[in-house]
Amino acid sequence: MINNYVEEYIDYLHVDKNLSTNTIMSYNRDLKIFLEYLARTGITDPEEVDQNDLKRYLREMRILNKSNATILRYIATIKSYFTFLIDANVCTENPASDINAPKVEKKPMVTIDENDMLKIIDSPEKDTVKGIRDRAILSTLYYSGVRVSELIGLTTGQYDPLSGIITISGKSTRKVRISDLCADCLKDYLSNARPLIVTNLAEDALFLNMKGAGMTRQGLWKIIKFYCKDIEVDIEITPHTFRHSIATNMLLKGEDINHIKEMLGHADIYSTKIYRK
Repeated sequence: MINNYVEEYIDYLHVDKNLSTNTIMSYNRDLKIFLEYLARTGITDPEEVDQNDLKRYLREMRILNKSNATILRYIATIKSYFTFLIDANVCTENPASDINAPKVEKKPMVTIDENDMLKIIDSPEKDTVKGIRDRAILSTLYYSGVRVSELIGLTTGQYDPLSGIITISGKSTRKVRISDLCADCLKDYLSNARPLIVTNLAEDALFLNMKGAGMTRQGLWKIIKFYCKDIEVDIEITPHTFRHSIATNMLLKGEDINHIKEMLGHADIYSTKIYRK
Protein backbone atom coordinates (compact mmCIF):
# COMPACT_ATOMS: atom_id res chain seq x y z
CA MET A 1 0.00 0.00 0.00
CA ILE A 2 1.16 3.50 -0.81
CA ASN A 3 0.99 4.72 2.79
CA ASN A 4 3.19 1.87 4.08
CA TYR A 5 6.35 3.79 3.23
CA VAL A 6 5.70 7.09 4.98
CA GLU A 7 7.90 6.40 8.01
CA GLU A 8 10.79 5.33 5.76
CA TYR A 9 10.25 8.46 3.68
CA ILE A 10 10.42 10.70 6.77
CA ASP A 11 13.66 8.98 7.79
CA TYR A 12 14.96 9.56 4.26
CA LEU A 13 14.21 13.29 4.50
CA HIS A 14 15.93 13.49 7.86
CA VAL A 15 19.01 11.32 7.26
CA ASP A 16 19.64 11.46 3.50
CA LYS A 17 18.33 14.94 2.72
CA ASN A 18 19.26 16.49 6.10
CA LEU A 19 16.16 18.70 6.04
CA SER A 20 15.11 20.77 9.03
CA THR A 21 12.47 19.51 11.44
CA ASN A 22 9.99 22.18 10.32
CA THR A 23 10.46 21.30 6.63
CA ILE A 24 9.98 17.59 7.36
CA MET A 25 6.81 18.35 9.33
CA SER A 26 5.51 20.34 6.36
CA TYR A 27 6.22 17.47 3.93
CA ASN A 28 4.60 14.99 6.30
CA ARG A 29 1.49 17.14 6.72
CA ASP A 30 1.08 17.71 2.96
CA LEU A 31 1.66 14.04 2.20
CA LYS A 32 -0.99 13.00 4.72
CA ILE A 33 -3.57 15.18 2.92
CA PHE A 34 -2.69 13.57 -0.41
CA LEU A 35 -2.79 10.01 0.94
CA GLU A 36 -6.17 10.66 2.57
CA TYR A 37 -7.43 11.77 -0.85
CA LEU A 38 -6.13 8.58 -2.47
CA ALA A 39 -7.78 6.48 0.24
CA ARG A 40 -11.12 8.17 -0.48
CA THR A 41 -10.77 7.36 -4.17
CA GLY A 42 -9.80 3.73 -3.51
CA ILE A 43 -6.18 3.95 -4.70
CA THR A 44 -3.72 1.95 -2.61
CA ASP A 45 -0.99 0.89 -5.04
CA PRO A 46 1.67 3.50 -5.96
CA GLU A 47 1.73 2.15 -9.51
CA GLU A 48 -1.97 2.96 -9.86
CA VAL A 49 -1.46 6.70 -9.36
CA ASP A 50 -1.30 8.56 -12.66
CA GLN A 51 -1.26 12.16 -13.79
CA ASN A 52 -5.05 12.32 -14.06
CA ASP A 53 -5.37 11.36 -10.40
CA LEU A 54 -3.05 14.20 -9.47
CA LYS A 55 -4.96 16.67 -11.64
CA ARG A 56 -8.21 15.69 -9.93
CA TYR A 57 -6.56 16.04 -6.54
CA LEU A 58 -5.19 19.50 -7.35
CA ARG A 59 -8.58 20.50 -8.77
CA GLU A 60 -10.14 19.55 -5.44
CA MET A 61 -7.54 21.62 -3.59
CA ARG A 62 -8.44 24.65 -5.72
CA ILE A 63 -12.13 24.13 -4.93
CA LEU A 64 -11.08 24.29 -1.27
CA ASN A 65 -9.52 27.70 -2.08
CA LYS A 66 -5.93 26.59 -1.55
CA SER A 67 -3.50 29.24 -2.77
CA ASN A 68 -1.11 28.74 -5.68
CA ALA A 69 1.78 28.74 -3.21
CA THR A 70 0.16 25.92 -1.21
CA ILE A 71 -0.62 23.91 -4.35
CA LEU A 72 2.95 24.38 -5.51
CA ARG A 73 4.10 22.95 -2.18
CA TYR A 74 1.70 20.00 -2.53
CA ILE A 75 3.16 19.19 -5.96
CA ALA A 76 6.71 19.35 -4.59
CA THR A 77 5.77 16.97 -1.77
CA ILE A 78 4.15 14.44 -4.10
CA LYS A 79 7.07 14.61 -6.51
CA SER A 80 9.52 14.10 -3.65
CA TYR A 81 7.58 11.12 -2.26
CA PHE A 82 7.44 9.34 -5.60
CA THR A 83 11.12 10.02 -6.20
CA PHE A 84 11.76 8.22 -2.93
CA LEU A 85 9.45 5.33 -3.92
CA ILE A 86 11.28 4.94 -7.24
CA ASP A 87 14.67 4.89 -5.50
CA ALA A 88 13.26 2.27 -3.11
CA ASN A 89 12.10 0.14 -6.09
CA VAL A 90 8.48 0.44 -4.99
CA CYS A 91 7.29 1.98 -8.25
CA THR A 92 8.75 2.84 -11.65
CA GLU A 93 7.27 6.23 -12.61
CA ASN A 94 6.73 9.61 -11.00
CA PRO A 95 3.23 10.81 -11.93
CA ALA A 96 4.06 14.33 -10.76
CA SER A 97 7.08 14.79 -13.02
CA ASP A 98 5.13 16.55 -15.80
CA ILE A 99 2.50 18.33 -13.72
CA ASN A 100 2.40 22.04 -14.58
CA ALA A 101 3.02 24.07 -11.46
CA PRO A 102 0.92 27.22 -10.95
CA LYS A 103 2.71 30.54 -11.08
CA VAL A 104 3.17 32.16 -7.71
CA GLU A 105 3.27 35.93 -7.60
CA LYS A 106 6.24 37.10 -5.58
CA LYS A 107 5.39 39.35 -2.70
CA PRO A 108 7.25 42.65 -2.71
CA MET A 109 10.19 42.73 -0.33
CA VAL A 110 9.42 44.79 2.77
CA THR A 111 12.27 46.76 4.31
CA ILE A 112 12.45 49.29 7.12
CA ASP A 113 14.82 52.23 6.91
CA GLU A 114 17.55 52.77 9.47
CA ASN A 115 15.74 55.52 11.42
CA ASP A 116 12.54 53.51 11.84
CA MET A 117 14.53 50.42 12.78
CA LEU A 118 16.31 52.37 15.52
CA LYS A 119 12.92 53.55 16.80
CA ILE A 120 11.72 49.93 16.95
CA ILE A 121 14.83 48.78 18.82
CA ASP A 122 14.53 51.70 21.23
CA SER A 123 10.80 51.23 21.91
CA PRO A 124 10.87 48.52 24.66
CA GLU A 125 10.96 49.79 28.23
CA LYS A 126 14.53 50.12 29.46
CA ASP A 127 13.82 49.57 33.15
CA THR A 128 11.88 46.28 33.04
CA VAL A 129 13.20 42.74 32.62
CA LYS A 130 10.94 42.09 29.64
CA GLY A 131 11.83 45.39 27.99
CA ILE A 132 15.57 44.78 28.39
CA ARG A 133 15.16 41.31 26.92
CA ASP A 134 13.07 42.58 24.01
CA ARG A 135 15.61 45.29 23.13
CA ALA A 136 18.33 42.65 23.01
CA ILE A 137 16.21 40.42 20.77
CA LEU A 138 15.24 43.21 18.36
CA SER A 139 18.78 44.56 18.07
CA THR A 140 20.29 41.11 17.55
CA LEU A 141 17.67 40.19 14.97
CA TYR A 142 18.51 43.33 13.02
CA TYR A 143 22.25 43.84 13.42
CA SER A 144 23.26 40.21 12.93
CA GLY A 145 20.91 39.47 10.01
CA VAL A 146 19.97 36.10 11.49
CA ARG A 147 17.09 33.96 10.33
CA VAL A 148 14.33 33.17 12.83
CA SER A 149 15.49 29.58 13.36
CA GLU A 150 19.06 30.78 13.88
CA LEU A 151 18.09 33.38 16.46
CA ILE A 152 15.97 31.07 18.62
CA GLY A 153 18.73 28.45 18.34
CA LEU A 154 21.45 30.73 19.69
CA THR A 155 23.12 29.63 22.92
CA THR A 156 24.99 31.73 25.44
CA GLY A 157 28.21 30.09 24.26
CA GLN A 158 27.74 31.41 20.74
CA TYR A 159 28.13 35.02 21.80
CA ASP A 160 31.53 36.38 22.82
CA PRO A 161 31.00 39.71 24.63
CA LEU A 162 34.72 40.54 24.54
CA SER A 163 34.90 40.53 20.74
CA GLY A 164 31.27 41.33 20.03
CA ILE A 165 31.06 38.33 17.73
CA ILE A 166 28.13 35.95 17.43
CA THR A 167 28.78 32.53 15.93
CA ILE A 168 25.64 31.66 14.00
CA SER A 169 24.75 28.06 13.16
CA GLY A 170 22.07 27.46 10.54
CA LYS A 171 22.17 26.89 6.81
CA SER A 172 25.77 28.00 7.17
CA THR A 173 28.04 28.58 10.15
CA ARG A 174 29.44 32.08 10.24
CA LYS A 175 30.82 34.69 12.62
CA VAL A 176 29.11 38.08 12.72
CA ARG A 177 30.45 41.13 14.51
CA ILE A 178 27.53 43.10 15.92
CA SER A 179 27.22 46.87 16.35
CA ASP A 180 28.11 48.70 19.56
CA LEU A 181 24.40 49.38 20.13
CA CYS A 182 23.58 45.68 19.86
CA ALA A 183 26.50 44.78 22.14
CA ASP A 184 25.21 47.24 24.76
CA CYS A 185 21.71 45.74 24.54
CA LEU A 186 23.09 42.22 24.98
CA LYS A 187 25.29 43.31 27.88
CA ASP A 188 22.27 44.82 29.63
CA TYR A 189 20.22 41.68 28.96
CA LEU A 190 22.88 39.21 30.12
CA SER A 191 23.64 41.24 33.26
CA ASN A 192 20.25 42.55 34.33
CA ALA A 193 17.52 40.44 32.73
CA ARG A 194 18.46 36.90 31.78
CA PRO A 195 19.67 35.97 35.31
CA LEU A 196 16.24 37.01 36.63
CA ILE A 197 14.37 35.03 33.95
CA VAL A 198 16.24 31.74 33.84
CA THR A 199 14.84 29.00 36.09
CA ASN A 200 17.17 26.16 35.14
CA LEU A 201 20.88 26.96 35.35
CA ALA A 202 21.54 24.27 32.74
CA GLU A 203 19.44 26.18 30.17
CA ASP A 204 21.86 27.56 27.59
CA ALA A 205 19.46 29.23 25.14
CA LEU A 206 20.57 32.82 24.73
CA PHE A 207 17.07 34.26 24.51
CA LEU A 208 14.44 33.04 26.96
CA ASN A 209 10.71 33.49 27.27
CA MET A 210 9.43 34.97 30.51
CA LYS A 211 8.99 31.47 31.97
CA GLY A 212 12.69 30.74 31.62
CA ALA A 213 12.56 28.41 28.61
CA GLY A 214 14.04 28.94 25.17
CA MET A 215 12.30 31.40 22.86
CA THR A 216 9.91 29.94 20.26
CA ARG A 217 8.98 31.12 16.76
CA GLN A 218 5.53 32.09 17.97
CA GLY A 219 6.98 34.07 20.86
CA LEU A 220 9.34 35.92 18.57
CA TRP A 221 6.53 36.77 16.15
CA LYS A 222 4.48 38.25 19.00
CA ILE A 223 7.38 40.47 20.02
CA ILE A 224 7.88 41.70 16.45
CA LYS A 225 4.17 42.35 15.96
CA PHE A 226 3.89 44.30 19.21
CA TYR A 227 6.81 46.67 18.64
CA CYS A 228 6.25 47.15 14.91
CA LYS A 229 2.55 47.99 15.11
CA ASP A 230 3.16 51.70 14.61
CA ILE A 231 5.43 51.35 11.55
CA GLU A 232 3.50 52.48 8.49
CA VAL A 233 3.91 49.89 5.73
CA ASP A 234 1.22 48.18 3.67
CA ILE A 235 2.51 44.63 4.22
CA GLU A 236 2.90 42.76 7.50
CA ILE A 237 6.34 43.02 9.08
CA THR A 238 7.86 39.65 9.90
CA PRO A 239 11.11 38.61 11.60
CA HIS A 240 12.57 38.14 8.10
CA THR A 241 11.89 41.83 7.41
CA PHE A 242 14.72 42.64 9.81
CA ARG A 243 17.10 40.52 7.71
CA HIS A 244 15.98 42.22 4.49
CA SER A 245 16.32 45.62 6.14
CA ILE A 246 19.87 45.28 7.47
CA ALA A 247 21.09 44.07 4.07
CA THR A 248 19.34 46.89 2.19
CA ASN A 249 20.44 49.57 4.64
CA MET A 250 24.05 48.37 4.58
CA LEU A 251 24.09 48.57 0.79
CA LEU A 252 22.64 52.08 0.91
CA LYS A 253 25.53 53.06 3.18
CA GLY A 254 28.05 51.65 0.70
CA GLU A 255 28.96 48.41 2.48
CA ASP A 256 30.74 45.79 0.37
CA ILE A 257 28.25 43.26 -0.99
CA ASN A 258 30.61 40.35 -0.29
CA HIS A 259 30.70 41.33 3.39
CA ILE A 260 26.88 41.35 3.44
CA LYS A 261 26.85 37.95 1.71
CA GLU A 262 29.07 36.47 4.43
CA MET A 263 27.00 38.06 7.21
CA LEU A 264 23.73 36.67 5.84
CA GLY A 265 25.25 33.24 5.16
CA HIS A 266 24.28 33.17 1.48
CA ALA A 267 25.75 30.34 -0.57
CA ASP A 268 26.37 32.59 -3.56
CA ILE A 269 26.47 36.28 -4.35
CA TYR A 270 23.34 36.12 -6.54
CA SER A 271 21.15 35.68 -3.45
CA THR A 272 22.60 38.86 -1.99
CA LYS A 273 22.21 40.92 -5.16
CA ILE A 274 18.41 40.97 -4.78
CA TYR A 275 18.92 43.74 -2.22
CA ARG A 276 20.29 46.02 -4.94
CA LYS A 277 16.87 46.21 -6.62
